[in-house]
Amino acid sequence: MSNDQRVFCQDCGEPLRMWSEPQFPYDRWLETPCGSCGTKPTESRYQDSDIFLAPPLSAPIGAVALTFEQLATSLRMAITMVCFDGVEGKGDVADALLSPLSYSEQVRVFSAVFLGRFPERENDVKRFCRKLERAGEGRNRVLHSWWLPGSPFFESGMRVNARISSGKLRKDAEEVSVKELTHLAAFMNRVSSDLLEFVLTALGRLPVPEPPVASTE
Repeated sequence: MSNDQRVFCQDCGEPLRMWSEPQFPYDRWLETPCGSCGTKPTESRYQDSDIFLAPPLSAPIGAVALTFEQLATSLRMAITMVCFDGVEGKGDVADALLSPLSYSEQVRVFSAVFLGRFPERENDVKRFCRKLERAGEGRNRVLHSWWLPGSPFFESGMRVNARISSGKLRKDAEEVSVKELTHLAAFMNRVSSDLLEFVLTALGRLPVPEPPVASTE
């Protein structure tokens, strides 16, 4: 069994017997002591730690991570479509070009290639790139931090971040609601679909939306 398939004791780091083995159910595994230090999985320091992530918070954080990855995929598809007028048969070429680039670098590439073909849409692409940048900033804020349960346990969490700035360690913390995380995931999902619609419309694959008719009342 390779190391990446093992489960390790949270106290001493020794590999544990896998609970997925035949005749070894999960609830029995939880009560089985480590052969090295005697600690049970239910007694590990992460089970009792203050940094244990509350399930109500883990779901929206996971939604942010998932929808951002979907947005990043849509961004790569958008660049490919603008460069090659489609994605058929060009996926490997696009991956080879874009995989070494960070998300923020890909946003700049999207702006450059789009304006190379549609220079008259500069204001539109600037507004759209700002949405893409805000999505990336939101993702970094959520996933590059560590979390504590919030004071309303089922409604929020405390986001904590540490960084080095001007040679000094700086920390910031803020209360973040489950609703805010859910809205951030929804925003990323909307930007993802709007991005593909924006590109397909520019390429003539979708009709240009009609402007709203002014009310006469």
